[in-house]
Amino acid sequence: MVTAKRLTRKCTGCRDGMMEGELQAIPNEMPLSSFQKIIPADYMPEIMKKHRFYKLFICNNCGYLKIFFS
Repeated sequence: MVTAKRLTRKCTGCRDGMMEGELQAIPNEMPLSSFQKIIPADYMPEIMKKHRFYKLFICNNCGYLKIFFS
């Protein structure tokens, strides 16, 4: 499991603020109880199944949201 990595970048929406973000791994499975598991890939669009990580950025000035998959 990868811990969240903090990132910053210039805002692409307002150009004045800074976007704070983090890099997270897309989970492969989510345990519900000791014998049940949900496989998130079963519920994802096909285009997302080939990615392992996502980056989420939110501007601290205007609230603009940007998501990247890698």
